[in-house]
Amino acid sequence: MRTTHPPTSDIDEPLPRPAVHAQIEQRIIQRIRERRDVGLAKYGTTVMERTDLTREQWLTHAQEEALDLAIYLEKLKLVSQTAALDKCVAALKLALAGVYDGHYSGKKAIVESIEDALNTAQPICVTTSEPKNHR
Repeated sequence: MRTTHPPTSDIDEPLPRPAVHAQIEQRIIQRIRERRDVGLAKYGTTVMERTDLTREQWLTHAQEEALDLAIYLEKLKLVSQTAALDKCVAALKLALAGVYDGHYSGKKAIVESIEDALNTAQPICVTTSEPKNHR
């Protein structure tokens, strides 16, 4: 039987240590500098120095980047779901191998071993229905 767990919120998560904040900020700053250098090498200018695009062109460009981000995020979600399903299948195979090898005696032990394996699938939310509109 599959149970659902209430979603966690950012409030439930402990705040990172201040040293971690500084590390994250420094990594982001470094990535911005690297992107600037790529732009200089590729286009001979930085984004901040460009004047060849209209406001509408900048908005279109930003929109295209946002759409690319949505594609990247969906891909990562699918990869995560596939990995979780693979883990569940492996756990079920182990449980069933134990049943066939006689490691479990009685129906209750067999059912419990299979339930334990299925519990690894709890975070998986794979559905064939249309996605819910969260607005």
